[in-house]
Amino acid sequence: MAKGGKPKLDSSLKNEISQNLHHLRIAHGLTYETLVKALKQQNVKVSEHAIRAWERKSDQTSATLPSLPNLIALSKVLRVSVDELLGVQLRQNEVLYEIVRRPFNEEEEKVIDFLRQVTGQYPDQTPDTHIPEGLSNSRIFRHLLFSNLIAVNVRNIHRDAELEEQFKTKKDFLKEVRVFNLPGGENFRSVRDFFFAAVAARYLEEVVAVRPPSRGLARVNPPLVGLASGRTIACMMRMTERGRLKDVVLFPMLLTGDKFANTTITGTATVVEAAFRHGDFGVSIAPDIDRQDGLAKSLETADALFFSLGDHRTSNFMKILQDKGLEREQLTFFVGDLLFNPLSPEGQTLEEMDFAAIDEKYHDEIIEVRRIWHEPEPDLTDIRIDLDVIGEHAQQRGLKTVALVCGKERLQITKAMLSRPQPVCNTLIIERELAQAVMESLKQ
Repeated sequence: MAKGGKPKLDSSLKNEISQNLHHLRIAHGLTYETLVKALKQQNVKVSEHAIRAWERKSDQTSATLPSLPNLIALSKVLRVSVDELLGVQLRQNEVLYEIVRRPFNEEEEKVIDFLRQVTGQYPDQTPDTHIPEGLSNSRIFRHLLFSNLIAVNVRNIHRDAELEEQFKTKKDFLKEVRVFNLPGGENFRSVRDFFFAAVAARYLEEVVAVRPPSRGLARVNPPLVGLASGRTIACMMRMTERGRLKDVVLFPMLLTGDKFANTTITGTATVVEAAFRHGDFGVSIAPDIDRQDGLAKSLETADALFFSLGDHRTSNFMKILQDKGLEREQLTFFVGDLLFNPLSPEGQTLEEMDFAAIDEKYHDEIIEVRRIWHEPEPDLTDIRIDLDVIGEHAQQRGLKTVALVCGKERLQITKAMLSRPQPVCNTLIIERELAQAVMESLKQ
């Protein structure tokens, strides 16, 4: 015992706790003041000075350790276990996933066995294996996503801190970057995409869990979150856990109705399904979204927007153009679309392009795309979102704009998005193989 009967401060434990606490507090967007208020809701009364002392390293003046009751309260506020705060990894928490029910048939058994093989050497390179006979990447993905076979331990998916810092240094408008090392890689996209949906869902849960501090008796409005169309967003919402989205208002960023039912998973459908699935936890749909100015009003007060990127071969934009008679081989200039805005390799929209500065071999393609884009049925310009408007909201009032990007096929569209003079996203959630390729491309 140290003098005065106090336990001696273990420097390694203290440093682990201070680092974990500081990282988690920042990740949740909590100031010392808001953390004090959040702890008060857990019946723990501490001062800002005490929290600062918890975050100090062992060799700094007045460094202290939180008591066990304080650790328990912190774990609830920061949505982690006490073991994670202490830096302890229990054996059962080291696995990437848990099997939550018995497989119903032989095909589900094959999926589970395949998943074990693919993740067996994680985080090292994906082992040399093959997709079981009778299955495909898409079929495996559907099993993983919809059969409720697997529960993902997101906290055990590794992140690449070095790459995250490189992105924030290279593109200083990025306030937060998370680069995930996902099992499966390019060879087994079903596994990779499943785990990406899980990390995206957990990030959404983190975002809506952070509530602004109450001021007096004023009622705090629930978070207002916009969801774009597309497979990535729909899969993210499918992976959200019941009970982790509470008192959230959702709105679709693209009111496409039934115009593109054959080419995209509409944002409207994703929002409606999420409200139905989480409705008993207070998840609802923003009012008046079907009004002409409904989207503009939602954007004025939204807390966060989540969207993905359409690549140059399989995006909704490309599919629509092909439905209009253009062959894929004719579409060589555009790298994909962002919120239904076709982008050039430099990140310019159709309206922003300097036609005279573009190589003549692309002129016919651009003219034809512009013609189709302004056809009256359907008028695609009616549903696209003005990227500069999104950028202004993000820059001027701190709207969190989250881009979810997975797969090296999205290299060019990701680079184009990050190259725009008026940034669209300030938060990037990306898988590591693509992140490495994007960073190399940005350095050239």
